[in-house]
Amino acid sequence: GATAGDWVRHLAWQVADTALGRGVRSIERHIKARAGQPMRKLLRLQRAEQSFFDARDEFLAGRVVWSDVAARGGYADQAHFCREAREITGHSPHELARMLKSEDESYWIYRIWT
Repeated sequence: GATAGDWVRHLAWQVADTALGRGVRSIERHIKARAGQPMRKLLRLQRAEQSFFDARDEFLAGRVVWSDVAARGGYADQAHFCREAREITGHSPHELARMLKSEDESYWIYRIWT
């Protein structure tokens, strides 16, 4: 399925088509107008989502190392990754991964990643 990264790239191409010859700030303003979020936040969402996708199989196999996931995702350290995950989802990466296995219907959104 489509990811946040796919959506950000699609949006950027749409804006680029209409913003030829404009500056970076102008393009960022167009993206914010269309997406309702600043480019910086969209890129944070994309990075977090990609990190969760990368860690999913490792977690399900019982061998995830969160500091390695953070390093591969470009985070300064594991704490940075955990803070950002909590800001975006309200849960730590480990809690999100546990919810993948959960049978609780209130966590259905996290299971779409599997």
